[in-house]
Amino acid sequence: MYEILEKKDKIQGYNLEVEDLFFQINAKDEFKIFTKKYSTKVDKEVFGNPFYWNDYLILSNVNKYKCSFFSDGKEVLRKDFHSRSEIGDYLISTYKKERKKYIQFLNKELKVVFEKEFRSGSYYSNKNLHVCAEVALANKINVFLVSDTIKFYTIDITNQQWSNIEGERFDGKVFQIIGQWKNELLVFIGKFRLVSFDLETGKELWRIDDFIEEVSSNPIFDFSSGSMSGFVKWHLSEAENKAYLLVQNCLFELDLNTKKSQLIKDYNESTEQEWYFKHSRLYDDYITFSGANVLGKFPMVAGVIDRNTKEILWSTECKPGIYFEEAPQMKDNKLYVLDSSKILHIFEKELK
Repeated sequence: MYEILEKKDKIQGYNLEVEDLFFQINAKDEFKIFTKKYSTKVDKEVFGNPFYWNDYLILSNVNKYKCSFFSDGKEVLRKDFHSRSEIGDYLISTYKKERKKYIQFLNKELKVVFEKEFRSGSYYSNKNLHVCAEVALANKINVFLVSDTIKFYTIDITNQQWSNIEGERFDGKVFQIIGQWKNELLVFIGKFRLVSFDLETGKELWRIDDFIEEVSSNPIFDFSSGSMSGFVKWHLSEAENKAYLLVQNCLFELDLNTKKSQLIKDYNESTEQEWYFKHSRLYDDYITFSGANVLGKFPMVAGVIDRNTKEILWSTECKPGIYFEEAPQMKDNKLYVLDSSKILHIFEKELK
């Protein structure tokens, strides 16, 4: 289905969601970004994932709290904060002051229009909404509704207790902010719990306490472990009113209208391989993945699943000792996937 088109080495990261395709390179401490239009060196203090805001290309270093603004390939401004997202005309940033951390919203003139003290962790954003959990404890959900003004409130989930596989009790903790569906905020909390909150009020609307009920008694589905929880990611399809979860050897489908989740494919039933999916991405007709075909191994396999038939259409393997760092990204009939040796593999869809 796909054949190798090109390999690029010394790639630290890339972004297919911006207007141009950016690659980030680190060769002997020389940091570069290049697009179809230009190539430019970047100070390692601001080297980070690129995104566009207004007319700027922005690079930001989360460790250094430095943010650089580029125009036509040249740095024109640098600020002492970290930024990783934007909502319309607002740039969202975080900064440190006297050992405290703050989140702030800046307008087009880079003037602060809203500021709040807390340590921002995992987040979700769209054109009118920014939601973030707090770092470490992750027992609070901070919601920012953005229109002409910024409305802020906090959802405290310490009462959403759950137990791990050893029976230890834990207070509520956000594992994933899934996203917005209609006027609801969907959040993966605790062990196997999914909760919907009203976006205007923060009130709980409904919940599923065990969204993998068919297999949750199996100890390999211990989402509470630190090594596992990072690979549990629901993908929301608003157009279908559904969400999908590809984890371990299983594909689950959540019907948001009926509020029911079910196992729709066990990939170990139809093959001699022991699939162990880790990373995934959702596209219109496909799900891309990286994982192992031997239980517990590093994700040395990447591939594509047909969303209609649920079958694996295509897969590729790394060289021994190398693994894929992500699920393939898809754009313009091409697949892009980065491996642990910092080689970016670019595949092109074969012509029929």
